[in-house]
Amino acid sequence: MINGFVYSYLLMDILFLGVWLGLFFARSDYRREMLILSILCGIGGPVTEYFYIKDWWHPLTVTGTLIGFEDVFYAFVSGGISAVIYKFVARKVNSKPGIKLRKV
Repeated sequence: MINGFVYSYLLMDILFLGVWLGLFFARSDYRREMLILSILCGIGGPVTEYFYIKDWWHPLTVTGTLIGFEDVFYAFVSGGISAVIYKFVARKVNSKPGIKLRKV
């Protein structure tokens, strides 16, 4: 019998991917920042996950390994969302770096 909770972590990741894609396609000025932080968090996520697995976190993964694809996927998606969610809600606009505004 298949355990129903095996796919719960992956399903949560897919839901967050919908939010990530929504932010990514809604605002083109956030894309670079989202991609950079998503990649950095995607790399760092499994590294920090190793320390959580030792003590109390024992997720069921699709692959059956301690650190699964879902960990990388979640870290990637949550890094991008957290990078721009405040700006999106507050309707902030990214300005190009190095451009100074002058008062007229």
